[in-house]
Formats: sequence, structure tokens, C-alpha cells
Amino acid sequence: MMEGEEEPPEFAISLEDIYQTLKDGEAPAEAKRDAALQCWQLAEHRTKHVEHRRQALVASYGDYPHIGGLLLDCVVYQEAEVKRETEEMQWRALRALVQLAYDNTAVSWLLLHNWVKEARQMVKEEEKIYAELKDKVKKDVANVDDNLKARANAQKDLVDRMKRRPMGPAALMSVMEEERTTSWRVKECAFHVANNISNSCWQAHDIVLKDSAVQIACSVIEHEDTPD
Repeated sequence: MMEGEEEPPEFAISLEDIYQTLKDGEAPAEAKRDAALQCWQLAEHRTKHVEHRRQALVASYGDYPHIGGLLLDCVVYQEAEVKRETEEMQWRALRALVQLAYDNTAVSWLLLHNWVKEARQMVKEEEKIYAELKDKVKKDVANVDDNLKARANAQKDLVDRMKRRPMGPAALMSVMEEERTTSWRVKECAFHVANNISNSCWQAHDIVLKDSAVQIACSVIEHEDTPD
């Protein structure tokens, strides 16, 4: 058997830990930062065909929106005031995406579409669940359980996010926009992700070039903090 033909058991264990951390809405930014760093480490290998396989395993692991989509979600999310730990988490998530998209057409195609089609297919069922929860709340507003209210609100948020889920390039361009409040290294790293997707997946250029990609990319390249 060639080196790296089979992943060690700890590889799957690490992926599950990463997935659970990234999908946990209550997980602290530091935990998500560390999970993103692990993504980058797991997806890298000195042997090319092993690296390609590991990139795909990491990006597509878990249920919707999978690890690749969860990393993009970390980047799209923005607080009114960007804290240091949030900035580090976003940068690490983007660094992981740089590695996942590097010279890998299949993974770049997944990140390009950002599981939008899957979200549209699933949202009808999620809307039914929300409608049932909302009806239960309405039936007894005065005595409704706080946990039921919280579940209904969380379900509504999930439906709204699924309906608004952006394509990968749109998510990355939103990070690079001049009015976006974040550090320059985060914006520059988002540029590198878009660049790796474009280099790996030539048939995706028309999609990448939407969302004012050229103008936004030029502003990143020409910025005084961008290295020559």
C-alpha cells in the first residue's frame, strides 16, 4: 500500500471534533480559531494525491453546510465591533480555506457554490418545522415555555440564513469591501481564497467575476498594507 492510502483513525476523530466546534453557535471564537487551524493542518500533505484527498475529506465532512461551508460562515459573520479573538478566528478560517482550495478543482467547486443548492432543497422542511413551533407558541402565548420560544426563534434564524446563503465568491467579496470593519490581513486572505478558487477552477471564472470582484480585488492589491 502506498503511503497515505488510508487515513489513520485519529484523522476522522479530529474531523468530528472540528465539525462539532464549528457548527456550535455557542462555541467561543478561540475554539473556532483552533478548529480552523486544525483544518489547515489536516488538509496539508507533502504527497500531492494524498493532499487532494484530505482537502476533499475536510471540506465535505459533516452534514449541511459541512466543514467548508462552516468555515465560510465564520468569515461572513460580523460583529458591530470586531474583537481581537474574532479577527483571529476569521483569519484562521480563511487560511484554512486557502489550503482547501489550493490546486484542487473539486474542492474549489464546492466552495464556489457554498452548498447554496443544498440549502434551497432543505429550507422547505425547515420552514415546516418553524411553522409548527410558531403555532405552538401562538396557541398559548401567556403560558408558553421559554425554551419553546427560544427553539422557535432559533429555527426562524436558521431558515433566514438558509434563504440568504451566499455563493462562495459573494461571501469572500463581502469581506473585502472597503466598508467592511475588519483587519487588512483578513481582507488580503479572503483575496487569496478567491484567487486559489479561480486558479483551481477555470470554469468558475464567470461566477467569481460577479459581485464587483475586479474592483474589490484591485482595492486590496493597491492598498498600502498589501505586500508587493
